[in-house]
Amino acid sequence: MPRTVIAQTKSRCEESLRQPEMIETAQAVGQTGTSDNACAAMIQGITEAASSKESVRVLKSSVGRYGINDQDKTLERFLVLKAAVRSLDELDTMRVSAAVKQLFCEEFMLFAQPDEATKARLCIEHDGFTARCKFASLRRFPAGAMDWEISGLPKSYLARVAPASLPQAAYFVAAKMRGFAPAFFIHLGAHPKKSRLLIEKEVNKSFYRMAQSIELQPEMKGLVASSWLHSPDTHAVSPHLAWLNQTFQNSGAFICVMGAASPDSGVFHRSPERRKLYEAGQFKPSTGLILWPRQKMLEWAAQHTELGD
Repeated sequence: MPRTVIAQTKSRCEESLRQPEMIETAQAVGQTGTSDNACAAMIQGITEAASSKESVRVLKSSVGRYGINDQDKTLERFLVLKAAVRSLDELDTMRVSAAVKQLFCEEFMLFAQPDEATKARLCIEHDGFTARCKFASLRRFPAGAMDWEISGLPKSYLARVAPASLPQAAYFVAAKMRGFAPAFFIHLGAHPKKSRLLIEKEVNKSFYRMAQSIELQPEMKGLVASSWLHSPDTHAVSPHLAWLNQTFQNSGAFICVMGAASPDSGVFHRSPERRKLYEAGQFKPSTGLILWPRQKMLEWAAQHTELGD
């Protein structure tokens, strides 16, 4: 990806920070005694834990004393934009594919010129706020229909694997993955338009971008996925979703069931059929576990160059 794209994205983000409401927010933040480094640390510290957002909530309340409406989303957008500008200085040298760098720039451009949906997701109370903070601080990586974070296989997951699959799972971790971490841990794409593209070709494009990126990071063990979407039990009652595991099945990944899935995990979202079967005692939601070793990922990608951008 040309460096000019990153430069243009940074210029647009900086231009957005010069808008009157952003300047007023910056002045109010300064009056609270909060430094640029402290602002960056707030975004860097945002996780799924509700407590991680407390510092932003406190700042949001504090700037209200200086004329900034604490019910407005301006502060959150200001903090995320500031973090994005810093991250753009690092993006060119990151060990990810050019396509992923391009997707980062597209995401940051939305911070600079948000539509109403993006503005809503930049609100601290929105479910999508954490993902935006992770993008802005280069902790979550956009790959299209899917995203990833750097994590690994929690050792506690093995304790949840069905006893019949446990010996094979333990062998696979030791002999194929060659360790628990670090690894790419995948999620459904956080970008609202990209995540709607839950079709086989688009998901495989995401996996191809991940494989290109993992090739640049020799320390990575491979890819880990854990979701009801990947459970064979889900596919037994919703066979139209079985393709989600097909790439893994055909390219040397390990797949097993890893305990029950919570009824509020999303397994019933847009599926009255699965809910009806659950209520009738004919479906027990479970979590599927995927382990895809780096070498198998690279071999698969080498055979599917048509998925490249």
